[in-house]
Amino acid sequence: PAMASAAPAKRGRGRGKKQMTPGQRRLKSILSSYQATQKECMGIVTVVNDEEGTVDTHVDPRAAMENPVLVAADEADINKIYFMMMGLYGPDGEYGGAEILGYLELPDNFPYDPPNFVLLTPNALYTPNAGTPCVSIGKWHKNETSGVQGYSAGLGFMGFIRAIWGTYADPHALGGGINVIRAGPKEWRAAAEGSRAHNELKHRKVLDLFDEVYPDLDARRDHYRREWQARATADRAMSPAKGSAARA
Repeated sequence: PAMASAAPAKRGRGRGKKQMTPGQRRLKSILSSYQATQKECMGIVTVVNDEEGTVDTHVDPRAAMENPVLVAADEADINKIYFMMMGLYGPDGEYGGAEILGYLELPDNFPYDPPNFVLLTPNALYTPNAGTPCVSIGKWHKNETSGVQGYSAGLGFMGFIRAIWGTYADPHALGGGINVIRAGPKEWRAAAEGSRAHNELKHRKVLDLFDEVYPDLDARRDHYRREWQARATADRAMSPAKGSAARA
């Protein structure tokens, strides 16, 4: 009698798949985080209804306007992430209306090592187009764990940018350090007033990148400028002497 042919051997699970290298996994993780952050900045909200089995995704304009820090990147080079900081104020309104551009460079060991960051817009706090400034969460303090010093991998790149954004509330608290500028209210106001025009003149390509991601960019810029003006008016009404000193 004829012998039955042997069944073909089963291939091991996943044997045909090409395994990702650690570097590829890192880039995939950063890209995923960037895309999620971008959706947050755009005000994209996803609502899951488990009972009906539906998923609704829509843009919430108010949620979009609650993000004074925006990010944009060429996904082919996700190790370099540009940011735009708006909604700044300063101790007494000196940074009102400022629009500050910069970028992060993510090291090979990110998020375990902090990113390098460079400010593109003259801002009278950090030296523009220079090396990474000395801040408590930056690379110059990454191995420190006492007090407020030291970097945490849990920040992620967006948490890091927001922390830099927060330093403009009280510039004097930085004291000094590498690529940190010692200035005062007069210089802060001048930098804020000239920031938008400088970006339009010197960094149009970067602004174009943001325009591609955020079609409502001009509306956002105008929103934060109006918000600053309203806050400054309210501050002057509450303290006329303080407002007069700020304008001097």
